[in-house]
Amino acid sequence: MPINPNVPQTPPTATGNGRKKRRTAADVVTDPVGVGERRNQCVAKVWKDIDDGVMVPPIHYGKSARFPIQELNILDDAVAGGASKFELRELVAKLVAQREDRWKSIKADYGIIQN
Repeated sequence: MPINPNVPQTPPTATGNGRKKRRTAADVVTDPVGVGERRNQCVAKVWKDIDDGVMVPPIHYGKSARFPIQELNILDDAVAGGASKFELRELVAKLVAQREDRWKSIKADYGIIQN
């Protein structure tokens, strides 16, 4: 299809309008189906990997389960680098510990007292 010379041509940008893309919840977390699609696996395999300790457990928010994209990126990099199941289990344990450390830091910063 030929380009119409009467229509101004603009180069494509990240958002299509030249503005900076705003971060959305989809950029930060995803659901189990999104994890399965990302890894080309069924959702049952995602839950099996969690049970085996080679996948981070989800964060439960209300009735939904969400996985932080940042943690998934770290795990994907480890798998691409050839990490063994043992190494993945260690990495998952460290990622979960970091979650707990962040929560302790937030509690201290905001003076949240545990019951």
